[in-house]
Amino acid sequence: MSNDVDVCPDTPLGETVNEAGCSDSQIGPQGPLKILALHGGGQTANGFRSMQGMQDLMASLSDYEFVFASTPESNNVWIRDPPGGKGQPTTDRDWADTSISYLDQIVEQQGPFHGILGYSQGAAMIPVYLANTDNTFEKVMMYNGYLPTTHEGLIDTIDEAAPFSAPAMVFSGENDDGFKDMSPALAQKFSDCTEVHSPSAGHHPPYQSDSKYTQILNWITSE
Repeated sequence: MSNDVDVCPDTPLGETVNEAGCSDSQIGPQGPLKILALHGGGQTANGFRSMQGMQDLMASLSDYEFVFASTPESNNVWIRDPPGGKGQPTTDRDWADTSISYLDQIVEQQGPFHGILGYSQGAAMIPVYLANTDNTFEKVMMYNGYLPTTHEGLIDTIDEAAPFSAPAMVFSGENDDGFKDMSPALAQKFSDCTEVHSPSAGHHPPYQSDSKYTQILNWITSE
């Protein structure tokens, strides 16, 4: 990288920079701060990446690196439906072990991660993962999420580990019928949780034009 390219133009005053123009507080010892992103159920990693709200977020956080995980389970879900359908909950505490092991592997190979971010079922997977891993995150972001209540065994593991202490943000949208009412229960599993409710969003991460977008951005980038 040539010395005349300032990758980090907004360096805090008084901080030394490397040859790329970045200070330690901007890039950390391992390079850019990384965010592990979990797609929604039935969605692909690329599908999640291409959502407008994610495109906006990545553009706003250009000095962060987003790693989009892709579930190892079939049908692009992190948590398989109960065998008898959603009306018959599972009690298996190990129901999501395939996804948990995969995420552990991602963290080991591509971490450390500053944050973990999930959308819809990806957000529901986050408390399941946190309850069943030793890996920790400085920021936990859950968009349009819920608790996986049809999986009683997984909920047991969450309840035993909760409340989680990592700073968390739970986003919901007023027009996200069927999901918005489930976000408070998700937020309650975190002791330091910022709940952000958009008056305009549907079942998607907020666009840059959303009235709550800047609040989330400030929360993510705050110390």
